[in-house]
Amino acid sequence: DVYKRQGGFSVFLVPQEIPLREDDDIKIKNYIFRFYQQLEKITSELEAINLKLENPSSDDNTQNLVHKQKTLLEEMEHQQGWNIIQLYESYLKYFGLEDLQKKVISLSGGEKKKILLSLGLSAPSTLILWDEPTNHLDLDTIKRFEEELSTSQKTFLMISHDRYLLSKCTSRIVHLNNGQIDSFSGNYSDYLEHRELQETERQKLVAKLKNSLKRETEWMRQGIK
Repeated sequence: DVYKRQGGFSVFLVPQEIPLREDDDIKIKNYIFRFYQQLEKITSELEAINLKLENPSSDDNTQNLVHKQKTLLEEMEHQQGWNIIQLYESYLKYFGLEDLQKKVISLSGGEKKKILLSLGLSAPSTLILWDEPTNHLDLDTIKRFEEELSTSQKTFLMISHDRYLLSKCTSRIVHLNNGQIDSFSGNYSDYLEHRELQETERQKLVAKLKNSLKRETEWMRQGIK
């Protein structure tokens, strides 16, 4: 379940690879519904109602259809559905995916990654989790992605080997080192300087301890006077 909401806090996970079956024929435009199944349900019901209203039959109760349509539209608004879909499609085009009717399975690794970027950037969740977001991407797309993250008001947590991205877009580094979590406030470049300073201080301490040990060993070898 990649989309969870508990109370007022929500998390959206953007996976490293796009979830897709080998026989999947879903189109780019509709791929967003894999992450928002409730929106897919509302959209499908709205399309069915609109079709009935355009081509009414004697069995249809127009008043009931209009009432149900109104209820679904209100629910779509409550779920921020229109805004999410609009932002998703806008980001797709921003990253160069113009033909939204293309099947996702026919796309290259970089194009599939652009869909994931669009999903993450359009998500309304409180926290966005990114798993290696720049894999398979060209430099122009990475630059655009960096610009969006830099100006974003959202909170995001990222796992990445892209040191330039971490230096440009992050404000805190969490490093798992020898079973301990080291949390540092600053970007990756700042963290490297911090680590270098720590290592320098560590080496000074080791040298001091060695000198102390040497003096104590020499004193013990002299015997008690």
